[in-house]
Amino acid sequence: TIHQSKGMEWPVVILPWLVDTIFPSARSVEDGNLDEERRLFYVAVTRAKDRLYLSVPRSKKTADGGACPVEPSQFVREIPPEMYNEHEVRSVSPAYEKPRPRGDRWGGWGGGSSSSRSKPQTTWRTEWRR
Repeated sequence: TIHQSKGMEWPVVILPWLVDTIFPSARSVEDGNLDEERRLFYVAVTRAKDRLYLSVPRSKKTADGGACPVEPSQFVREIPPEMYNEHEVRSVSPAYEKPRPRGDRWGGWGGGSSSSRSKPQTTWRTEWRR
């Protein structure tokens, strides 16, 4: 959690889903705790030694399967544009296939002959597991 990260640093920090109603949370805005949320945001962004990634989705799924647009967190909107580089990522797809069973046992990664068995390329999923 952000609270537990105080006093620690990492080479890379990724903060996902920085949208209003999540960070700051709707509850903290309603309860008047915006200053505490702002302090937590400061703690989160200052944990990065080398790189900081702030992620803001364009939309979120609705209960009926549709999508509705979302607003970036007010904390993100307050960052001066000269302090960051903006990059748009349209979609993320897996870089490898999951292991598939061959007969009655697992035969390695992917499909095909035994000569094609190799580990998957490193992706964000495998990098962030602990």
